[in-house]
Amino acid sequence: MEKITLHEKDKSVLKAPAQAVALGDFRAFFSASPNAFEAKAPHLPCQDKVAIVVVDALRATTSWVAIGATGPRGILIKIKSKEGVGLPAPFAPDGEWVRAGELHGRPINGGVMGNSPTEVRSDMFGSRWVRFESTNGAHAVELATTIENAEVYIGCFQNIGSVVEAAIKDGCGSLVVVAGGFYGSATIEDNVCAGRFFKEWIARTGISRQDLDDEARIALASAEAFPDDRELLATLKGAQVARLLREVGRESDVDAIITGIGVDPDIWDRMHSTVLRYTAHEGLGVFVPVNQMEMA
Repeated sequence: MEKITLHEKDKSVLKAPAQAVALGDFRAFFSASPNAFEAKAPHLPCQDKVAIVVVDALRATTSWVAIGATGPRGILIKIKSKEGVGLPAPFAPDGEWVRAGELHGRPINGGVMGNSPTEVRSDMFGSRWVRFESTNGAHAVELATTIENAEVYIGCFQNIGSVVEAAIKDGCGSLVVVAGGFYGSATIEDNVCAGRFFKEWIARTGISRQDLDDEARIALASAEAFPDDRELLATLKGAQVARLLREVGRESDVDAIITGIGVDPDIWDRMHSTVLRYTAHEGLGVFVPVNQMEMA
């Protein structure tokens, strides 16, 4: 996709779109779905390097962070083709690739796992490239990685502190959270997860609530409405994504993304410190664990 250059700040409505004027003074932004981000992205201010965190907590980004915790060389995230036909390896020999992912909640053909963090095992991905095919989360990634002067990360409930710390160390002065949502609409889990990112960003950077755009404030309010994970779990189990997962026999993944129940305990523990950052490799963008990037 074509790169999007963030809007140069200009408060004259005669010279700048109304959206850019309205957003110009904020330092943190949220889009509850890829569609919402696509509309907002061209009007975001560009005075700072931007940290963009993609969140599709139930389940894609949680699964990607779990995979990252096992030490792969990198993860190539692609939107699943409707035909269900996988493409050949884009670089490196076929034997160095592992395929995984889902389409509409169900595992893809030929994948070593679907889209559940409970399926990740330590010996699945180590030192190999992963091609992960998804729907909502992959759409958010595709859009997020079109933004110039930005670092893009993968976020979930388990790695909030580590991602925020990495973004600050990378020199990012603004935060954008882009949610995968549910086929163009918002979800409770993504709003709450995003809100916890904003809460951590406020605590680490010293910005105020007034520095959050409207959607970010809604996400923060959602997070504050669910300080107790038990109440959040009870609510999520009656929400729309959980209803779909129930139909495909994966309702237990709701517990997994919040509490780690069913996830390999060592992987769940390593997910706390797992940061996946977008980087170019042989002409393609892949998400690489930060510790591996620093060693390279």
